[in-house]
Amino acid sequence: MSKKVESLNPKFTESYAIEDWQIETPNGWEDIDIIHKTIPFDVWQIKTANNKTLNCADTHGIISKDGQMIHAKDSLDESVITKEGISKIISVDRQNSPAVPMYDVTLKNDTSHTYFTNGILSHNTTNMLLAADLYCRIIPGLRIATIVPRMDQLRTLGYKSKEIEQAYRFQPNKRNPKFKTNLYYKEYDHGKARMSLHRMYYVLSDASKMRSPTFDWINFDEYQDFDDTLERVIKSTQSRSEFRSVVYGGTSKSVDTPLEQRWLESSRGLWRMTCPACHFDNYPDLNHNVLDMIQPKGLCCLKCGRVLNVRDGCWDFEAPEMLKYGLWGFHIPQIIVPANTEKQSIYLDIYKASQSSDKKSFLEEYLGEATESGTKELTTRDLQNICILGDIHDVQKQAISAVPPKYIFKVSGCDWGGSDYNPAARSKASYTAHCIIGVTPDKKFDIIHMKKYAGMDYDDITHCIANDHHKFGGYALANDYGGGAVYANEIKKLMDPLKVIMFKYKAVGTFLSIPKNSEMFNLYSLHRTDSITTLFMDIKSSRLRAPRWEHSMEYLKDFLVLTRVPWESQQGVTGFLYTKQGTKTDDMLHAVNYATVLAKLILGESLFEDEVGMELFRNYFKYGRDMRNIIRNRNTTVASV
Repeated sequence: MSKKVESLNPKFTESYAIEDWQIETPNGWEDIDIIHKTIPFDVWQIKTANNKTLNCADTHGIISKDGQMIHAKDSLDESVITKEGISKIISVDRQNSPAVPMYDVTLKNDTSHTYFTNGILSHNTTNMLLAADLYCRIIPGLRIATIVPRMDQLRTLGYKSKEIEQAYRFQPNKRNPKFKTNLYYKEYDHGKARMSLHRMYYVLSDASKMRSPTFDWINFDEYQDFDDTLERVIKSTQSRSEFRSVVYGGTSKSVDTPLEQRWLESSRGLWRMTCPACHFDNYPDLNHNVLDMIQPKGLCCLKCGRVLNVRDGCWDFEAPEMLKYGLWGFHIPQIIVPANTEKQSIYLDIYKASQSSDKKSFLEEYLGEATESGTKELTTRDLQNICILGDIHDVQKQAISAVPPKYIFKVSGCDWGGSDYNPAARSKASYTAHCIIGVTPDKKFDIIHMKKYAGMDYDDITHCIANDHHKFGGYALANDYGGGAVYANEIKKLMDPLKVIMFKYKAVGTFLSIPKNSEMFNLYSLHRTDSITTLFMDIKSSRLRAPRWEHSMEYLKDFLVLTRVPWESQQGVTGFLYTKQGTKTDDMLHAVNYATVLAKLILGESLFEDEVGMELFRNYFKYGRDMRNIIRNRNTTVASV
């Protein structure tokens, strides 16, 4: 039996509710809910290597071997899923025939929205473009931007938008001629009300094209490919909006994508299923042994083995403090969707997939877990793990007034910025970064203060740093040499000059050394790559600690900027270097690096290749003089005073 029903999607000219028809899906034969007749589309034909043929629209969705939806017109040479297994698309041809109506199917119970058409697995879905178009039609004055990183992705958006426009059966001659429309720009006439618009952009490395417009709603598509340093400029277009909304879309397969970092910076909601038998809290994510929960009979309690009902759960947030900042995040793997767990055939397919040798694909596609480490040495999770000191105000109060003192000494680290501040753009390629760390009796390093400076003169910045250094009882200060020479000279006027140490990065040689022919007693050469690697090890081992994440993340994000790349010298020496990603800043990383190296020297840790350098450092700190000539004249390797 069938009954004609209304559809809100203008792509469909007729829709019929079906009661007694089924269609074949990867999960067996499924009940059809509604069959939709579409507006006419040009006919495209695709053929597979295993002799499957399908006539369809150009943007008809078919499923690739890795579970991704691709458009029929873009499927040539792609490997797709068929009833007989994976097969390659060998031809894609636009047919020389009139446009004809086509048919879409909505299923009653299958949440994957996939079914076989002529033996080829197809997808029935809409995307954010349709939502954007609909909202622009019903909300006067609404302004929406949809953004992708690359031009080819923008072209796909444009053609999809054109398909939606055809679905609404526009009559251009009846439209107000003052309202514009093209592939990437749409204006919507609301009569006497304000005009609505939808613009599409690609933004790869420069977001300057988006400085002038004002938007209410921003769609980031393929967000995992974005340079997230551009996001500040893009979001500034919402500064005058009363209705601000941001949507992120994409696929994270590595832990260092912007999409994955966005998740880690959110409230991180996990679905908690408390076992009714033993009251154990089960969470379906990788950190809580979700793979052990997936058993043949269903999702089972990790403690007692009882089958769990996914409906009997609630959201728990790993970072509930982020809710007040509006950073809502939810992890929704397929196994917590009731339609997937309550139907045995669907669940068994999930179980079989979990037992396959391709664990990587299962974790990414079914559980939504990022599996690749990426190219960065640190992840956001690594940094969050060190944020254990609590509220920043409590940390600083204890650092100043705790009795007995919490720290045996405190040191500052400074990475001096250049004069590259752009007042018009309010941007800067580098900042002056200042940190203060407290050293505990068990030789842990606690970050008790972090601050960045820009748009100020040398005198003002050095006075601010000196004041904070004295406020927290700083013992010594380490800073960079070179571009910061002016700053270094100024800071020595404001504190004990014998307690101001300068480090000059080098690319080769030992970890720490004394520059040849240098007349500066407080200057040391520091191996850039080795010292940063050691700092990363201090982070991973939690020797370095910081206040709560929401208080520290603005500065600790500098630690995520560096990427490890191979390196070879002119002499054929191989190794690796850390390079900066795009226009992001890494200033706080270097400030903390200088501070920790100085702290280790004061603790007496051996950072020099021989004892001479260490003895010279101790003599300088103790007596304020250089012992190099004395040592050379004695022809010895170790000196004592």
